[in-house]
Amino acid sequence: MPSAPLLLLTVTLLATSGCSLTYQMKPRPDPMEIPGTVASPDDLKARLAAAREISSVNLRDQTLAALAGEAANSTHPELIQEALNTIVSVNLRDATAANCALQLAFKGRSDLGMNIARLIQSPNLRDQTLARLATGK
Repeated sequence: MPSAPLLLLTVTLLATSGCSLTYQMKPRPDPMEIPGTVASPDDLKARLAAAREISSVNLRDQTLAALAGEAANSTHPELIQEALNTIVSVNLRDATAANCALQLAFKGRSDLGMNIARLIQSPNLRDQTLARLATGK
């Protein structure tokens, strides 16, 4: 470890020479945000259990919506339904169901997407989602 006077001299020389001493910590990547990462059913079940214990309704709903999306990415329809059934906000539940249905279709599982789309309570959103599933657009 350099002594304090030597360190001060080094910093002073660097500062007067036009060099800057900046250090920026780079955050470690979140494994859930790495493309191609697919959560296992056991991991999703454990995380759904944890989400159900969140006392804030809004935060719980947002967390469950995100988990439903991960379950769709992993093509686990039973976990999608479990997350959707726990979301209190009807609008968020419907939007999440539509997104999950389309995500399943994008992954080649239109059959599962149709089942999830049927859970949408809003007739307009359900029809729009089913039309997109039917046309593949």
